[in-house]
Amino acid sequence: MCSIGDDDFEEHGDAMIPQKPLESIIDEQLCKRCNQEMCVLKLSHKKDPECKNCFLTYVRHKFKAALGSTKMVKRDSTVLLVADNRPESVVMLDMIKYCLEQNIHQRLHVRIVGVLFINENFLRDGNEESELDFIRDIITRFDYLSMPMYYTDIGSSSDAVNILEMDHSQPINESSQLSVKKKLSCLESLTSQQEFIHNLRITTMKTTAKQLNAQYVFTPDISLDLAKTLLTNISLGRGASVGLDVAFCDNRHEPTFRIIRPMRDLTTEEVHHYLNLNNLTAGINQKFGEDKAPGMSIQNLTGQFVNDLQTKFCGTVSTVFKTGERLTGKTKDQKEVCRVCKSSLDYENSETLFAIEYSRLVSEYANQHNSDPEFIEEKAREAVIGNENSIRQKLCHSCRNMPIESIHIILRNQ
Repeated sequence: MCSIGDDDFEEHGDAMIPQKPLESIIDEQLCKRCNQEMCVLKLSHKKDPECKNCFLTYVRHKFKAALGSTKMVKRDSTVLLVADNRPESVVMLDMIKYCLEQNIHQRLHVRIVGVLFINENFLRDGNEESELDFIRDIITRFDYLSMPMYYTDIGSSSDAVNILEMDHSQPINESSQLSVKKKLSCLESLTSQQEFIHNLRITTMKTTAKQLNAQYVFTPDISLDLAKTLLTNISLGRGASVGLDVAFCDNRHEPTFRIIRPMRDLTTEEVHHYLNLNNLTAGINQKFGEDKAPGMSIQNLTGQFVNDLQTKFCGTVSTVFKTGERLTGKTKDQKEVCRVCKSSLDYENSETLFAIEYSRLVSEYANQHNSDPEFIEEKAREAVIGNENSIRQKLCHSCRNMPIESIHIILRNQ
């Protein structure tokens, strides 16, 4: 029989004593921050576990500090909240309700004009009954907020409807839904479809913000979402605007509204604990196309990569999205913006884009008679700058890579 290490067990009888699970260790500790309550959780990026009250104080302060330190949102401004039934949305709405109920010195001094729920279920072949169930679920889940709640289909040109004033026995109006589905079917790749839906979502937010006279639109993007956005947009060739894509304030849609991301500093772990400690429930509401295989689109593939980072190296995700703040392009001198995504036009005098087009044309004309270097150089510069009457002259590099059918569809919906 093997006798390796027998001496160790004789000399150290505690060598094989099973260790207590982390949960039991936490439950037996007094919170070191307040020295009053027993600990209930330990965050991965913190050394010591915390009690419920200390954790809630910490995470709410983190939320309020993001709004207060930047001073972007002016006192008594009108705010539209964009939400769904995902955990991040549930936490954002509950935190805002908490901030509005504080005393005069700690209160969030804004006027909430409504909570907007954008219906995208019909894009996943949802039936009429499931959409009505979704509306009823919204009422049940968020009625305690005592805020006006609005509902609209993505891409709809009609005004958003107050959910509490809807006749839920009536069938859903399918005209706008069929129109969006038809346009979506014209796009071949899932990457183009997801990009189209993203732009359509922004357009829907803009329409409702104008309807309700909202100066700011709050979105529930957390650090994980913004890390995905950053890497996705770089992969799509939109590196010049990634600073605004992940910034606390996105002012590209002025003067209509500004997009504010008050949840950007929160992690998935903090959102999870906040839900549990406040007995809040959330649903699973994936964005369009996220249920498809990772390899079917750039967005899905990048999302899987960031999810793997979150699982194996949780501290890396916040580093990724915070790096995006330092990647802001020189937008102050740019007068023109892309017709589709509102990013600054970045093609003029760009040697990088010229090199890309030149390389592509060399491959294209390799086996043809008109492969003269001067001819290819002229064609490459023309491709970068675009013809005077061409729509390409009004698009950034990323949007130029989208199929022309996608461009026309998006512009018609703006």
